[in-house]
Amino acid sequence: MLAALAELGAVLGLPAQLPAAEVAEQVRDALGERSRWLVVFDNAPGPASIVEFLPRAGGGHVLVTSRDPAWQGIAEPVAVDVLPMAEAVALLRQRSGDPDEQAAARLAEVLGGLPLALEQAAAYAAAQQLPLARYLDLFGQRRAELLGPARPLAYQGTVDTTLTLTLDRLRETNPAAVQLVELCALLAPDELPLRLLLSEPTLLPEPLAGAAADAGSRDQLVAVLYQAGLLTRDAGDTARMHRLVRAVVQDHLSDDDRKQRTTEARSA
Repeated sequence: MLAALAELGAVLGLPAQLPAAEVAEQVRDALGERSRWLVVFDNAPGPASIVEFLPRAGGGHVLVTSRDPAWQGIAEPVAVDVLPMAEAVALLRQRSGDPDEQAAARLAEVLGGLPLALEQAAAYAAAQQLPLARYLDLFGQRRAELLGPARPLAYQGTVDTTLTLTLDRLRETNPAAVQLVELCALLAPDELPLRLLLSEPTLLPEPLAGAAADAGSRDQLVAVLYQAGLLTRDAGDTARMHRLVRAVVQDHLSDDDRKQRTTEARSA
């Protein structure tokens, strides 16, 4: 963010030789004296990560994209869910150039309306000059491969790389949360009984067992997965996992880890 704000400072005519942190401070002040600007913070981890960089005033707008839903008091949250079927079908047909509405509808259903997955599939189909029906057949055979390599046309990321980065960060900061999401990935994706899964710590691996043994730690553990966008809260004590999130988590499990997590999920 400091580097990006320093680049913006150069556009605004601020001295280039200043330290990046000082430039960021001056950018905020400069924007406060201007109008008709838009600053975008893309994929912000949470409010604390950007609050010091927010312009204080001015006649512009700030747009933040984030998996963390806790923005009340700082911004007006707008939940972005999966695309409705009609919009998903339209995106696939437009991006791929294939007018086959039935194939687009089947593929949109398989991809669960996830915008990044839809864009990635359409980009791959267009680049390889594949009909959507053929891509759908390939997806059934080579799911892990197709979720990974092709870069979407309008967004520099893939389903696999985006979720893998999220999981890698969690492994460093909260390995128990990764163990929980791996358990969830081996169950049906809807109505996941989180309270039940965490109710018998002795059946769980460490460090998940230690976190499950304390009520406060359990709540924090689940909140981390909601904030990371790996789980979606349902009414009551259940959650759901998008089917492609589930697929990526499963594909990254080794055979030994898969067997171990399967045993733990069944025991819990």
